[in-house]
Amino acid sequence: MASETALAARVVSWLEVQHFDVYQEVEHRGDVADIIAVRAGLVWAIECKTTLSLAVMAQAARWQTHYRSLAVPMGKNYNERQMAERICRDFLQVGILYVDDGDFSGVKEKVLAVPHQARQKAYLRGRE
Repeated sequence: MASETALAARVVSWLEVQHFDVYQEVEHRGDVADIIAVRAGLVWAIECKTTLSLAVMAQAARWQTHYRSLAVPMGKNYNERQMAERICRDFLQVGILYVDDGDFSGVKEKVLAVPHQARQKAYLRGRE
């Protein structure tokens, strides 16, 4: 996968097959989301990046939408990938989409994007 643009094109195709309305490079409050997908009134912000890092995870976590995810190429280091998945799932409530070379069927939602507010409320209930 050569560029964020190529990565985003595959994710957009994958979302359109699932009947999402897809918008690219959407500006909101001074930030720009790579992809905003909307279906049945629910909004999903997706950041497309060529590498997975803490800075990229933090960027996705800032979006105040129903769902937020990262779309990245499948990394080769299993241990690093597994740690990133745990951070996204357990602490940031950010999903991860892995994009393989090939057609749009190469997009796999590895860490499910869950509504972040619902996860926050469940976490707070568990602390009481």
